[in-house]
Amino acid sequence: MPWDEVMHKWGAGQLHSESKSGPRVRNQRQAVAIMESEKRKAEGGNSEYQPSRRAAVKMKTVNLGKKGSFQEHPGAEHEALGIPLGEKIPEAAHERAAHSRSPRLRHMEASAKGFKAMHKG
Repeated sequence: MPWDEVMHKWGAGQLHSESKSGPRVRNQRQAVAIMESEKRKAEGGNSEYQPSRRAAVKMKTVNLGKKGSFQEHPGAEHEALGIPLGEKIPEAAHERAAHSRSPRLRHMEASAKGFKAMHKG
């Protein structure tokens, strides 16, 4: 359903969440969500949305036994530093990240340092 048709139905109070049986849509954001959902159904699931490179790389949960578990985000540090995935991160970039103003980047660098130490063993 096109934008103008959805907004017209929403404004007139004729837009329902589940065909005609569901409750009337009162929120404009919900009307837009219904429009996007119908658009995806019409396209057969193929939409213009492309996940980011980081989202495309699946997260992996690592179990450390009694110590618990954590989630690895492969490629997150490469993306934050602007280095293509698959290339090695230079030591100078590691140093810059360790002393960065960004707490997220400093945390990623500290985690990377710990992972590196774990994998040497």
